[in-house]
Amino acid sequence: MILQIIVSLLLLCVVVGADNSTFQFLIGGSGNDLFHSSAETADGGFVMAGKSDSAGSGNYDVLVVKFSVTGQIEWEKVFGGTGLDRAQYIMETSTGKLVIVGTTNSYSSQSYQYCFIAQLDADASLDWVVVVGTQTGNTQCHSVVQGADGNYAYTGYTTSAGQGNTDILFGILSPAGAHSILKIWGGTSTDWGWSIAHDSTGGFYVAGYTLSTLSTHNTIVANIAIDALSLDWYKAYGGGDNDVSNTVVKELDDGSLVICGNVQSYGAGTTNGFISKLTSAGGVAWSYSVGDYESSCSDVQQRSNGDIGLLCSVEYSIGTIVSKSTLIVLNSGTGAVIWSQVMDGAHNTLVATTAGFVVGGYTSDYGAVSVDAQASKLNYNGSITDCAYVYNEIEAVVTAFAMPSSDMTSFVYQDAGLPQIDVTASWSMINVDFTKDIVCVGTKQPSGQPSSQPSGQPSGQPSGQPSGQPSRQPSSQPSGQPSSQPSGQPSGDPTGAPTGQPSSQPTSEPTGQPSSQPSEQPSGQPSSQPSGQPSGDPTGAPTGQPSSQPTSEPTGQPSSQPTSRTSKPTSKPSDKSFEKAGGVIMTTVLGHLAIAAGVAFL
Repeated sequence: MILQIIVSLLLLCVVVGADNSTFQFLIGGSGNDLFHSSAETADGGFVMAGKSDSAGSGNYDVLVVKFSVTGQIEWEKVFGGTGLDRAQYIMETSTGKLVIVGTTNSYSSQSYQYCFIAQLDADASLDWVVVVGTQTGNTQCHSVVQGADGNYAYTGYTTSAGQGNTDILFGILSPAGAHSILKIWGGTSTDWGWSIAHDSTGGFYVAGYTLSTLSTHNTIVANIAIDALSLDWYKAYGGGDNDVSNTVVKELDDGSLVICGNVQSYGAGTTNGFISKLTSAGGVAWSYSVGDYESSCSDVQQRSNGDIGLLCSVEYSIGTIVSKSTLIVLNSGTGAVIWSQVMDGAHNTLVATTAGFVVGGYTSDYGAVSVDAQASKLNYNGSITDCAYVYNEIEAVVTAFAMPSSDMTSFVYQDAGLPQIDVTASWSMINVDFTKDIVCVGTKQPSGQPSSQPSGQPSGQPSGQPSGQPSRQPSSQPSGQPSSQPSGQPSGDPTGAPTGQPSSQPTSEPTGQPSSQPSEQPSGQPSSQPSGQPSGDPTGAPTGQPSSQPTSEPTGQPSSQPTSRTSKPTSKPSDKSFEKAGGVIMTTVLGHLAIAAGVAFL
């Protein structure tokens, strides 16, 4: 019996030890490299997707990187056509495939944007690529999910069909790449689809925003019936200002759902991040704004214990106004803040794992060449062991507010009539071997909550809820706010290519931007985009990317950093630091178990 217990403990320690590493590192080549989406994989690792102009056949190609559970790179790929190709969302299927949706102008002589859906095999080879759209308008895809029947459902927007300037796009296709459903729906103005999730009945939730109901943009959420032939319900959420943008919808384990994004009608700042919990019928259970200057929230995930992880970009007063990635964990029942963690870099994608969180994005700090992709793995309490780039001493302000909602009845749900074209033969995929710069590595799991975690309640928190963060408001906003920044709006992605984003896109590129980068937005782009809409992508390629980006564009390297790596390796540095840390853990575990066994037999 004692021997069985020891063996069981040993196996448990091996699993926990393997999944207990924390790290933060950069990946990139000589150009701009960014992550925009991430997903956990069945082997315990994770995969991230975005775009790169460091390699490939076009101006930007889709970047996909597979990591082990300890952060070692298993493979790196770029693929695309001859134009701008960017991954917006990635998921792993039930059969181990990877499905990516995004935006491309490679098919249309770079005049218009097309939605693309691509499937990669388990060995990272390209199964197929299908594009949707026409050369009379722009079409983008932003999110994809696998349904209960194994098919893939995605959403986005199009200006090529529908009754408004822009209509929401909804499609379903098989694992072989064949469409069975392709619908559009919307009102008489601008309607965008940003995110999709399946519901417990086999149908789908789609979230985005609309200008078809009021003179300002509101968040919209719709429930699509299981047969995908009708809308069960659809509602608008928000007040009199722009309350929209990168709304992300996720179904929780109790059948409810959460959305997040930006609000201008509520909160202390001109633009604030927000999160709302909705019932399965669309009723509002609770809502909170995030931040007291400028902020936005880009991703939300539920962890295995039921808590909700919320990823935002928040401005803080630290001598001056600075923007930091902020991970907030809330109680799913009440919305009360459990803890928050602040990090350097522009993280915009979140994965909740059994051991903690994985976040991805990009940065121009730490000696990055132009803009480098950034990946971080945090432990269960949101920390990276011994990492100077994770801050415990500042907290996000979280404030309760009442989110109004209204039923909508004027939308038309109809066949899209858009062509679907297989372009697999014209897209190339290559292996890359980018530099991996390790910023922080740690393996020790701290006990309890972070030591600097206050026990006070957040501002506006309903009474009787669990304690969370205090509403520590900075006394005043110092001067020095970037003059080129649109009012109340984060700028997003630091590299500057055409995005399909609003006119508030900064006009200048950061230092180090390739001179071949296109400087104009493709024609046919909707002009009615909300004025506070971020670009979400520093390079400016077709995005529709969430707004949890820095509030000012990087102008190049920090003054303390060299303008480029002095000797950029041609191959990845070894991950001996991970292996060494794992060996120390296992040696310690085996030693303790041996002692325990000796004591037991005595």
